[in-house]
Amino acid sequence: EGSPACSADVARALAVFDAAAFERQNAQRLQAWSNLVEKAASEGGRRPGRPKLSLAPGMARSPIGSLYERHIRPFLPFAIRGVLWDQGEAGTGIGGVTQLALMGALIEGWRGDWHAAGGAGGAPDAVSFLFVQKPNGGGCAWDPADPVTAQAAALAPLPASPPPPAQAIHRGEHGRIAEIPGTSMVISSDLGAGTHPVNKTGYGTRAARVALERVYGRDTVSSGPVYASHQSEEGCIRIRFKHVGQGLAWRGERLQGFAVAGEDRQFRWADAVIDGDQVVVSAEGVPRPVAVRYAWAHAHPWANLFNRNGLPAVAFRTDDW
Repeated sequence: EGSPACSADVARALAVFDAAAFERQNAQRLQAWSNLVEKAASEGGRRPGRPKLSLAPGMARSPIGSLYERHIRPFLPFAIRGVLWDQGEAGTGIGGVTQLALMGALIEGWRGDWHAAGGAGGAPDAVSFLFVQKPNGGGCAWDPADPVTAQAAALAPLPASPPPPAQAIHRGEHGRIAEIPGTSMVISSDLGAGTHPVNKTGYGTRAARVALERVYGRDTVSSGPVYASHQSEEGCIRIRFKHVGQGLAWRGERLQGFAVAGEDRQFRWADAVIDGDQVVVSAEGVPRPVAVRYAWAHAHPWANLFNRNGLPAVAFRTDDW
């Protein structure tokens, strides 16, 4: 509450909010549920659970901050090095507010409270925030026999055409949280999917690597390749990555998962070649590519760029179309 970014999100959502359609949609869902309840009662069946209704901009499913007040605030006097946050798959739970805005407000608020209570040590951003990548799973693994990644999807062929960008809106939004100073993302695309994934050990092992490197300064590699920059050249785009570890690599017969587009904004699958800590991509029919996407989908078992440390590259796009 009181976050300028969250308030701005709500204002943008309200500007296009159709209250009549909102009420009509929720009424229809309630009526459908009521019909199922009556049917179950008449047939002696199990009563279905009440559906979760859509939230109007600014509305929340529970009082904002209630869990924090009960379960976190009592620990404020104690010193901490950081927070490991796993959001879950349900999103923010506040109508119209993006994951980026809400997490930014949460991180700023927690850091401020801990600093004021004397438990942060030094500047407010001394409290590191590690967060698990969402949506979790959806990608293939460097080594399917590794117990850490045993629940990953199998490497799959490319779809007939690149998926539309809306399929990855939550993945891209969540990835931007890593732009907040003092934050690090725990890559989970190769750890198995599901609202409650069974691979708890894999998630814990991956999170521990991030904490050891980013918080405690250990000499280890905790991230897969992350987009750093790109440059358009004659007939191709050259992409530079950070966190390449022991070098870029791929699994399978060829490197895949990249798509490029020209000024027409029509994306086509691209041929990709590794050149040091860079990948050069080009596509037939795109003589002057201006934008590139990689693994840009909710699930992307067909994207296979890794570093040689066995960690998958993070999905990205250079356009905002």
